[in-house]
Amino acid sequence: MEKWLSDDSRVLFEALVPSFTGPSRLDRMVGLAELMQGKGLLADAARLSRKVLAESRGQSLASQRARRLLGANIPDWHYSILQDQVRLEAYERAIRATVTPGSLVLDVGTGSGILAMMAARAGAGLVVACERDPAVAQVATKIVARNNLSDRIRIVACASSALRVGGELPRRAEVVISELFSATLLGESVLPTMAQARRELLTADAPAVPRRATIHVALVRAEKRFHKPVGMVAGFDLLDFNVLGPPFHVCGHASPEALLSDAAELFSLDLTGCDPVSDARASVELRVSRAGAAVGVLQWWEGELSEGVILSTAPGAPSTSWGQCFTPFDESLPVVAGQTVTVHGWHSSDQLAVWV
Repeated sequence: MEKWLSDDSRVLFEALVPSFTGPSRLDRMVGLAELMQGKGLLADAARLSRKVLAESRGQSLASQRARRLLGANIPDWHYSILQDQVRLEAYERAIRATVTPGSLVLDVGTGSGILAMMAARAGAGLVVACERDPAVAQVATKIVARNNLSDRIRIVACASSALRVGGELPRRAEVVISELFSATLLGESVLPTMAQARRELLTADAPAVPRRATIHVALVRAEKRFHKPVGMVAGFDLLDFNVLGPPFHVCGHASPEALLSDAAELFSLDLTGCDPVSDARASVELRVSRAGAAVGVLQWWEGELSEGVILSTAPGAPSTSWGQCFTPFDESLPVVAGQTVTVHGWHSSDQLAVWV
């Protein structure tokens, strides 16, 4: 069994292998997997955890510990995006419109491998799909095999920055696909990731899916889903506690009726890696469309996956697994129709800030 272990893990395994007998065998094996995880031997920990699950008979403490290890770094949103039909249908259309028969496609952050399989179905000759989480990469490899696409999809357990042309990539890729969107758009480092891929892994004219995105803002009135600053609690003034809170909150899907102003585009961003990655500032005037008490700024994005294929998280758009972001004011701001309010924004390669 130890043939698939790295040298460091094999030392641990061989030291403990005499104890892997009897009714406590699986508990001891998962204990070793936990030790490997603690030492940063993530790929081996994932392999050993999968072996424990394969040998378990139904549910047990060992199987629960193994599942916890395998999912330790896997956010719950992986499951919601795989059931997000709006997202999947938009990506399917964009990939079909972009991938040419026989092309070499790079899939950055493949996750389950779903976009890589869409690219193969669209006619790609080879898809090299990288995934930096070893446990996810192992599962994606099994999924690709289950769907009989192992001859056209190569899962590589590393970040895209570790790929090399002439190594994992036989040549520079002719198409790049990714889904590195966060609720703020930038939180998963889509800009620097695509810039590095463009410099080192893609042909000069390789199209990208997605290719552009815009960030929009509007003033909003209070809704239950919006975070409220802490004030009087049980008769005590806790106002000072607000300084410890995050500057914005992901608030789910706000209703269009919550908007008190027209929406405005704050930033337009190139997602192909062709433009330099740098900090940027912008300001927009929001025209108040109806009177009310504005409690903050709502922010959302629209991604242009390919020509005519838009994926939007705007209020009123078809619901997706992303929500909007809400930046609350310290105090509500009374506004009247026709008034203008200036909203400012800043973004770095992976952060976004909005304020009035």
